[in-house]
Amino acid sequence: MPLANGNILLFDNGPFRVDTGAQPFSRALEINPTTGEVVCKYEDGTGPGSNHFFFSSRVSNAQRLPNGNTLINEGLYGRFFEVTTEGDVVWEYVNPNFGPASAAPKGQTNNVFRAFRYSADAVSAAQKTT
Repeated sequence: MPLANGNILLFDNGPFRVDTGAQPFSRALEINPTTGEVVCKYEDGTGPGSNHFFFSSRVSNAQRLPNGNTLINEGLYGRFFEVTTEGDVVWEYVNPNFGPASAAPKGQTNNVFRAFRYSADAVSAAQKTT
């Protein structure tokens, strides 16, 4: 997703990462497209003793918020959370809806393809056009 500063924000799923020698992990990256420099990144669960292993091999997304924080959707596990530029998790939510109900329990998932935060003004404007 292009940012106002010209950089690109992306969710790097990482299922085939071979550059670290570690098991696969996901991360959110802000990249300067001119230099290729990683300006900002969030990754979690890649070190020993981590209490959460951040990895979603498919789906997922990241969105830069007006306050500078990043909303991250760890889509395979239905988890969305907001992180500061320092990497602190401000809040998190796990989708409690598993389905379809007709599937066997091991076949039910709480996947979330994408998650976006909309301001109250954006919601109000959308309601006026419908």
